[in-house]
Amino acid sequence: DLIHDLEYIPHTQDIIYKINTFRFHYAHIDIRHNAFDIMETLDHLVKVNGLIENFSSLSLLDKKKLITEWLNNDNIIEKLILTDDDILDKSSKTAARIFGRLKLIKYDIDIFNKLIIAETSSIVHVLATFLLLKASGNSVAEKETIIDIVTLSESVKDLEELPYLITELIDDSIYRKHLFYREKLIVMIAKSDTVRRNGRGAESSQEQALGKIYSMLEQFKSKYPELKNLIICGFSGGGAALQRGGGRVTEVAHNNGRTARFYHAKSLGPSLLTIQGHQMQILFSPSSIALHTLQSLVAQNLHARAQTELKPNGEHYVLPRRAPKGYDERKNIEKFHKACQIMRQAYFNYMGNLDDSNDKHSANESFNKLFTNAPWISVILGNLSSRPSKRGGHGTINQNITVRNLRGENPKLLDNRAITVERVSAHSGTHFLNYLSVYEGLKSINYDELHEMYICSKSCRDFMRNTALSLHMTDFDIAWFTMIGETHPDKNEIISLAKKFNPNRSEKNSNKETLAWLELYAYDVAKLVYKCILNKDPPEDNFDLHSPLRSGFSNLAQQLTIREESNEFGRYAQSDMTNFMNNNLDFLLGTHECLTLQACYAAADVVNAPEGGLNIELTRQKPN
Repeated sequence: DLIHDLEYIPHTQDIIYKINTFRFHYAHIDIRHNAFDIMETLDHLVKVNGLIENFSSLSLLDKKKLITEWLNNDNIIEKLILTDDDILDKSSKTAARIFGRLKLIKYDIDIFNKLIIAETSSIVHVLATFLLLKASGNSVAEKETIIDIVTLSESVKDLEELPYLITELIDDSIYRKHLFYREKLIVMIAKSDTVRRNGRGAESSQEQALGKIYSMLEQFKSKYPELKNLIICGFSGGGAALQRGGGRVTEVAHNNGRTARFYHAKSLGPSLLTIQGHQMQILFSPSSIALHTLQSLVAQNLHARAQTELKPNGEHYVLPRRAPKGYDERKNIEKFHKACQIMRQAYFNYMGNLDDSNDKHSANESFNKLFTNAPWISVILGNLSSRPSKRGGHGTINQNITVRNLRGENPKLLDNRAITVERVSAHSGTHFLNYLSVYEGLKSINYDELHEMYICSKSCRDFMRNTALSLHMTDFDIAWFTMIGETHPDKNEIISLAKKFNPNRSEKNSNKETLAWLELYAYDVAKLVYKCILNKDPPEDNFDLHSPLRSGFSNLAQQLTIREESNEFGRYAQSDMTNFMNNNLDFLLGTHECLTLQACYAAADVVNAPEGGLNIELTRQKPN
């Protein structure tokens, strides 16, 4: 009847389509705020209510003590509930926005599901969230509690400290009571923008953090019997290296199960994941595809748990997949973790501490100089930010702006939001973020043991496949044409230029020397990846950056080649226009020019490590 009535109202086609597709079922909503914003909200909330003038200046210990006292004081809670919204808004727009949002939860308790605290690094962040929830009229640590408080750890530092944070939270009586009613501890692991632009290797820290948490469940239950029904859920917010979107839908549970078993966990709860980007197309596609995707996720969760939990007699319900006989699985997984740590250190040596805003000499001078000539304008126009104030990107572009004003005089590649860094790297033709420092990591492993590590570690296999994909997409012909303005030199000239390159990050190399060195570096990585995947020495002749993927995953390489060939015109058109703008910084970008650049950016269609789906297993080389 509703649809019938809507048909007579203009411009209702979209809502009719949504009703037909989704009916009237509620969707659960996750609220997500940064820990810094949560603390700012609490600081202004207690200030406008006369509790304390400068809460933010206190030590963490004093903050924790005060928050705990307020949480247990009904009079204080009642006072905070009656906060004047206008006064709070005058004190802080951020505080008013967040507090106002939390007030909505109690009106639709069937909708709200989780409150995610990004960059959680202290128990104070979680307790502050509890206080804000109570002050906004919601139930915390009570039978009526409907919200799961989720810690989100993204930086390597936060990941390494996560087990200690969770232990401290469990020991807190208020948090423990909240867990008693919710019966699940959700740990979200992701990749922050900072981690994405910091090169490869964070995968090992993610695995180690989650695995240690899984393994601590029995300890928690033994220490606190009231948590006997507690389960731990791994929440994946980051996919394969330097990708957005949460990883392949059906393998998150599978990977979490492997991690749990590696750390001797006896159980694991259902795995959760974020849905973004291309995965949206799966879930909001025809109902049969969406349903099968969700059924696969449920099946993988069940299978992962059946492989992890043991029967009373100590046997597995389902025998986990093991490495072939004669391979030391644990030793090789540890090798991969070690290699990842070396990669992170090597990247740090090349680029410096990008997380230190006070370090004016971070990043590499030669890389900054070379990538000043990258396709900045098309990347900026093609990636207008939906949250410019938050991410430091551009929300809209004023017409008739010069190249210099839009790009900047000397843009520094790594001093940008992650999507910009990654897209500039990809559209330049180099894709260097996906392999710089990988050579050092793999070189630390005995050459003849690389394939053994690949066979034993699922994470290593994913890592190598994605690296092979990135190398396949790397195109130094485009890179030379775009950033140098010349055709690709011959092999001897490349070698001669690369020998002059000094990798010291404060050294001033020429653009040609930097690009030549990067090209030879990519080839060195490709040779080690080839050995790792195929257990063969790379051939002397006919070896190129396509070889690891073409030899290891032939059908995936074929798909990628077709895609690259179909998009070649767009890439060269973008390269040619970039060259022109690099030599004409005062060129005025009008409506026509902006639309043309956006169209070429889209036509170039430079993807970043696409996942190959089930067909990957069909082409993976089997051990002899």
